[in-house]
Amino acid sequence: MVDQFVQATENENMELFSTIMARDDDMVIFGTDVNERWIGWKPLKEAVEKQFASFEKAKMTCKDQVIKVHHSGQVAWFSEILDFDVVAQGQPVRIEGTRMTGVLEKRNGSWLFVQGHYSVPVAGQAAKY
Repeated sequence: MVDQFVQATENENMELFSTIMARDDDMVIFGTDVNERWIGWKPLKEAVEKQFASFEKAKMTCKDQVIKVHHSGQVAWFSEILDFDVVAQGQPVRIEGTRMTGVLEKRNGSWLFVQGHYSVPVAGQAAKY
């Protein structure tokens, strides 16, 4: 399921993207921009459609993926590091070390994303300890 997210993004496949996301009104996805917090399927769908229309040649390289499944077999969570290469507004962009975490829930035999979070780390600590 997590790999299908990458496939949907790289291929700008909204149909695949739509099948792996929960349609819940309270689903929460955080992007990397300060304004990228989507609550519910409809706002997320609109943002992803805009992204797919704007980006070209998207490539995501996944590293350090960890997936855990709850003993009930109904909930899973994951973390991974993504390098993202894309052409945006005609210019190549590379974002290295994006952190992605998420929660999946098994519904009617299929896994769906119910929560996701991206972040781009900054060098150094915000507060020294």
